[in-house]
Amino acid sequence: MLTVLKILMLLLVGGISILNRFYIGVGFYYLMILLLAAVALLYWRLAFHLSVKETGITDPIRLTCSSSKITEDELVKGRIVFTEDTFHFFTKEKGRVVEDLAIPLDRIMSLSTDSIVESKKALVIVTGDASYAFTLSKAIDGESCSV
Repeated sequence: MLTVLKILMLLLVGGISILNRFYIGVGFYYLMILLLAAVALLYWRLAFHLSVKETGITDPIRLTCSSSKITEDELVKGRIVFTEDTFHFFTKEKGRVVEDLAIPLDRIMSLSTDSIVESKKALVIVTGDASYAFTLSKAIDGESCSV
């Protein structure tokens, strides 16, 4: 499905950039632009968006937020979920929800926030074994997190 959406986006971008809007009709040209936006939104929803329901957590949720895990090479988009006794980080791989990280709360030695770039904030979790950082751009203001 994602491959079909990628091909459709490429065809729409090619059609929009190559075809003259007066030759194919102004209405059809702008319809192609709207269709491209709709296909891109659908692609994002299927490939990256991760809701709380998709995680399958049955424990009471204390805090959940869309976030990205900061690694040495990249940002891994996903969702952080704090339950009563565990911190979880879920990602999507090939359309499936995967639990990337689960840390019992009693193993967390420190939990703090730090600045990454000017307006970006990071949630830093330190355990006895390692430290993990997650982006929290709007979560500090309470706009994108739910309790």
